[in-house]
Amino acid sequence: MLDHLAGTFWTDFYNDDLFKNLLVARQIAEEQTTEDLRVLKNIGTRKTTPLCEKIGWYPLSVSRVSGKFAMQLPDGLVKVPVLVDRLTDPNHILLDGLDYTVESGCIRFKPDPFLYIDTPEEEITFWIRNAEFDTRLLADCWGSVLGIDLPSTEEARELLCTVYDAIIGGTSVFHIRKLVGLLNGQPVTNDYETVEKIDYDLRGHFVATNRRVYRPSNNANPTVTIGDKLSPGEPLFDGLMFITNTMPDSVPALTIPREAFNPLIRFDLSFPNREVPVTLDKEMFFEIEGDGDSVTQFWQLLDKKKIVALLQTPTVNPAQFVLRYVFPLAQLPVLRNTIIPDCFVGLDSYTLLKRLVPPQMVFFQMKVA
Repeated sequence: MLDHLAGTFWTDFYNDDLFKNLLVARQIAEEQTTEDLRVLKNIGTRKTTPLCEKIGWYPLSVSRVSGKFAMQLPDGLVKVPVLVDRLTDPNHILLDGLDYTVESGCIRFKPDPFLYIDTPEEEITFWIRNAEFDTRLLADCWGSVLGIDLPSTEEARELLCTVYDAIIGGTSVFHIRKLVGLLNGQPVTNDYETVEKIDYDLRGHFVATNRRVYRPSNNANPTVTIGDKLSPGEPLFDGLMFITNTMPDSVPALTIPREAFNPLIRFDLSFPNREVPVTLDKEMFFEIEGDGDSVTQFWQLLDKKKIVALLQTPTVNPAQFVLRYVFPLAQLPVLRNTIIPDCFVGLDSYTLLKRLVPPQMVFFQMKVA
């Protein structure tokens, strides 16, 4: 083979092993150049920007520490698929998950790595094949434009793409719902889809549709069944639901933050999710929980003639009434405290979403036990 590639002169002139090593070194350099060009090409769009940069061969020095088989990895090194003791013809090959584990920037060897050498050296060098470094390409190239910091994960990429789509094409209800799901680790559907499988594995529950597989970030349970026809933006797990113009019985009251009202209302107002008496002969037509001055200001902001026309029954559900007639365009995500983490991708979800919600749409998040 070497005679065919290089000619008999060079293979006769050089020792076969030396010439083989030279070719291997050249191959390593060419592979790295190809990988660097691939990264440069893909960095042009947010959907293909690599999450990590790959280095074909990277040295890892391990020092002898009595009784300790763990060490910190270099900054940014996140994946160590294979370790070998030599670049060519290695005597020992170590595999991730079998001979060592990588977690939180630390590598932990299962057997003592110095068992793989015959000489009593104080430091040995392994070579990492296809080492992956988190160089923050996604955050630096795309997140920095929006002033948001992002981890290098597929969830963060999907969130970033959704934010750009909302900015470029205009924010829709689907964008709001998808962002809420991504920020809280509770996925919503991306398209018109049909549920084909619901199951549980070592990573938890998952829902498979005809388009993709959805997993929550925690122990949420599926709320769909096999065969369900789903529209874009529908929640799939019980960690998240959306209230539009109908209050579910599981939520005892609708608490609306003061920011959703006129500045004269200085405190949050709570509207019970139950039937209460209607009192048309008083300044307050039905029960509202909150600061007295804020409640008074709320009634003064409304058209009393219109309210009287709407309240033609002896009782009314205040929460339902407010959703249908005061905030008909409201999008209210309800999150379960026992399931939803405070921040799934490292961002302040409320601040980010407030920057994207159109002025005519009322939006705020609610949490329930």
